[in-house]
Amino acid sequence: MLVRTGASFGTPLPPLVDERSYRRVLDTGEPTIGDVAASASSSGPPRASFRVPIRRDGAIRYVLTGVVSNERLTALLATTGLDPAWRPYLVDGSSRIAASLRRPDTVGRQAMAPTVRAREGSASGVYDGISPEGELLVTAFRKSDRTGWSVHVAIPLAVYNHPMNRAAWVLAGAGAAAVLLTAAFILLLRRELRVQRRETLTQERAVRMEALGRMTGGVAHDFNNLLMVILGNLEMLGRRNQESRLERYVTAIRKAAERGTHLTRELLAFSRG
Repeated sequence: MLVRTGASFGTPLPPLVDERSYRRVLDTGEPTIGDVAASASSSGPPRASFRVPIRRDGAIRYVLTGVVSNERLTALLATTGLDPAWRPYLVDGSSRIAASLRRPDTVGRQAMAPTVRAREGSASGVYDGISPEGELLVTAFRKSDRTGWSVHVAIPLAVYNHPMNRAAWVLAGAGAAAVLLTAAFILLLRRELRVQRRETLTQERAVRMEALGRMTGGVAHDFNNLLMVILGNLEMLGRRNQESRLERYVTAIRKAAERGTHLTRELLAFSRG
């Protein structure tokens, strides 16, 4: 270490901190960021060191290092505007917590096993995890290929499932409403069909009764004409009959014809109805 702005000029400087990131700058010639655990000061909070190569005549002559406190990294996470229930945090290249918006006390600690496995398996994705308090989480993350750091956003499982559960309740309610509407439609349809059938039967019955009335009226008129002929001839026969023994037969025929006449009047009354 040649110079340090955090100490007055002439102060003895400590050895190089986080030599691994320093060597990475020399090997790749690219800027990088060190690990929190390696650059943490024993007398202060964890910090992260950013390193940039300084070239002269095409060769790296110096490495400029900037040390950033955990509070500044956490302040960056606070500007994302995420839901308060979500838990964003940073993990350094050695899988230690570099910054945590909701749990600053975990900074400098080793990340939990699900986080370590996710980082080792891929550069981005979603994985199931658990908080230090034992709460189930669903976490999305993305890791930088250049620095090995990764940003994670953990969402409580209950919050993560809330839209899906709400959609399920909405679908269930919509399904129940659809079933009720279908049942109501079927009942109304059955009632309407029953009313239409009743009206149809009533109309058919009225048509049959009308036809029966016409037929009855026609038969009654014809039958009444026959009875009139019988009664007229009985009247003429009664005037000319001189034998008393035939009178009772004529009288019986007349009574039967009169009963027939009464019957035809009743048939005519029915036909008019």
